Amino acid sequence: MKRSKLHISVLATARLADTTGNGFLIVLLPAYLAAGSFSLHYTLGPITLAESALIGFGLGIYSLVSAGLQRYTGRLSDAVVRRRLFVLAGLSIVGIGSFCYPFVDRYPAVVAVRAMQGFGAALALPASMAIVSEVSETGDRGENMGLFNSVRLTGYVIGPSAGGLLLANGPYWLTIGGEAKQISGFTAAFFAAGMLAATGILLVALVVPETVGGKRDSDSDSLGSLTGKKQFLHPVIALGIASFFIAITPDLIVALQPAINERLGQSEAMFGLEYSALILALTLLMMPFGRASDKFGRRPLLLLGTMLLVPAILVQAVITSPVMMIGARLFQGVAIAMGFSPALAFVGDLAESGNSGHSLAIVTTAYGFGRALGPILGGFFGGFGYKWPFIAGGLLTTMSLVIIATQVRKPEWAASDENRLQSDTDVMT
Repeated sequence: MKRSKLHISVLATARLADTTGNGFLIVLLPAYLAAGSFSLHYTLGPITLAESALIGFGLGIYSLVSAGLQRYTGRLSDAVVRRRLFVLAGLSIVGIGSFCYPFVDRYPAVVAVRAMQGFGAALALPASMAIVSEVSETGDRGENMGLFNSVRLTGYVIGPSAGGLLLANGPYWLTIGGEAKQISGFTAAFFAAGMLAATGILLVALVVPETVGGKRDSDSDSLGSLTGKKQFLHPVIALGIASFFIAITPDLIVALQPAINERLGQSEAMFGLEYSALILALTLLMMPFGRASDKFGRRPLLLLGTMLLVPAILVQAVITSPVMMIGARLFQGVAIAMGFSPALAFVGDLAESGNSGHSLAIVTTAYGFGRALGPILGGFFGGFGYKWPFIAGGLLTTMSLVIIATQVRKPEWAASDENRLQSDTDVMT
């Protein structure tokens, strides 16, 4: 195995440990907050906040903080040029947060810990992506981005189920100094999440090297401007906007769970399978599609994936059986996977000389905000009727397709860089 592939595999495994622990919290935090140990009665003036809204905010603050800070932490990692340090610091903060939950006894404290973990994620994700980009070459960057994200996202498939099992089988008994002490299912699961983050820290510290990026010439780094020279938007900015619209669509169904279960005559467990089907498709296919983009080009897969995503979302408005919904969600996951790895690789291609942390953070920030907004928009449009969230998702994806088709092209300076690199190679050989 090439050393770069080894480093990417270890980094991905480290992030798998982290995301599995974070997946625990998707199940644990709502149950923890609703268990009766906390007061969930808060008002904003004359408005009394619903318990479900408070629980949702407690979960969502992680994504909001993470997405809001990634562009700045990515830029900072470019300036400091210490990618591994940022990953280690981020994973440490996430792990410490998991260990803190059993010791907080008020809702604002839980929100503060969750926000702290979001800050840790903001430190770790852009730096992790930058490491993958900088140890890759143009010919394997798509495959490597797919490998990293496939392994990393598997944690969100494993984590909720594993966390639920730990919680359901508690309490546990721990013998310390000959004395047996009872550990609640919540405490055991929170500590397990913290230990998973510690495992990731150890893997990164022992195996993943520090990367040192160079500086791109001022005439080639056009991210200082939102616009391009021969198109309205800089291609990285355009990909960020398109990624934001696309990222809204996976979670449109979250707020529709009661309506979907009633329409399809199914249980909450079946809804969970439908939700997980999309994540499963992502984890299985991002690496193959990334490899395909190395061979056939980034833009064709971006266009095809976004094009297929439109009907994949719209058809969910008329589906009448759980099996069909699982199939539609799988198809939606295939379409998103077809574009996600090529999009990250495209940004890495443009930023490979030194600003990869900042550039990649534009796409990851947009994606994070989109995921955070998805349930909110799904609930809002669901108030107008069952079909409207899916129609809105189809329209947003169509807008993404137009943006990618018209704005996502390699600028001339990138082409000249590639030609110069090829010329240098020819001279050396």
